[in-house]
Amino acid sequence: MSIIIREWEDILPEWEFRVFVFNREITSITQYYKMCFVPGMYEKKDDIVAIIRNLFNLVIDNIPEDNFTIDFALSPDLDIEKCWIIEMNEVPPTAGTSLFNWDLEEDRNIIFNGPFEIRILSEPATDIRSQFDPSLMLYICSLRGIDYKIKKSHNHLDYACDECKTFPIAQENPLVWYTCKTCKSCSYDLCKDCYSKKEDIHPIDHEFTKMKSNLQSSSEEEEEGICLTM
Repeated sequence: MSIIIREWEDILPEWEFRVFVFNREITSITQYYKMCFVPGMYEKKDDIVAIIRNLFNLVIDNIPEDNFTIDFALSPDLDIEKCWIIEMNEVPPTAGTSLFNWDLEEDRNIIFNGPFEIRILSEPATDIRSQFDPSLMLYICSLRGIDYKIKKSHNHLDYACDECKTFPIAQENPLVWYTCKTCKSCSYDLCKDCYSKKEDIHPIDHEFTKMKSNLQSSSEEEEEGICLTM
């Protein structure tokens, strides 16, 4: 058995990059943390590519695989002597694709075949909340002692059922749930299953409004004829 101990390096996580390699050639590079905007990083992308390629060329002969994913970390001052290999992984989709969208054929083709492209956020990401795993977002909010809801929102990803705690509140199409119109001091919402037994879990004289997520197409809304007004 061999034990390898690596010297500790103070690496900034936001300066990590994921590199996709096919046929032993770099096809694409992406900023590892897709929601983290780093001022000035985008403008330095050419230097980032040069430093990563330099270290890649130094180690590729020691890597037996032809296709793989490899992560590098750089220092913010882009010192060529301060570039580290973090780890190697399988090819996508086993390895995450960060700023490349695996669901898009165009992005998959770039990852597999090129032409070479590097993706770095050029401005702060928008709608970050929706990019979090819903269960993680719910947990974070619970630690903060707040409900994960946004009033006047019609996105089912903003709600959890106040009875069974299902999150997001709508799990399948049609993406509907029910909010109590009578409870004025707070937002009280039920998923479809809990709404079916609302008389047993909520005051029977309270009125509910049927809600529908705005993530569904307008044609679906017209077909259902559901009012989205709270």
